Amino acid sequence: MGGETSEFILSIIRVKSKKMPQKTIESKKTPLTYAQKLALISQKIRRGDQKRISEMTGYSPSYVSYVLNSVYSNQSIVNYAYKIMRPRK
Repeated sequence: MGGETSEFILSIIRVKSKKMPQKTIESKKTPLTYAQKLALISQKIRRGDQKRISEMTGYSPSYVSYVLNSVYSNQSIVNYAYKIMRPRK
């Protein structure tokens, strides 16, 4: 009886030890949400960025400040600010 049990256990170990081919999972990048972009902007913003964003978008510096501090919502300002901040490390 001992021989049959050990053979059975060895066969289970052999089956478990065989490497199964792994499927490659293709990840699709989803675009960042408005809140995620604001969080990234708040981490990477530098002195003078708000002025530059206001000049390029045509909004007043105070309105840009309100948008970046989540008082108001404006997609074009956030997208432009994100475009500036993205290459920064």
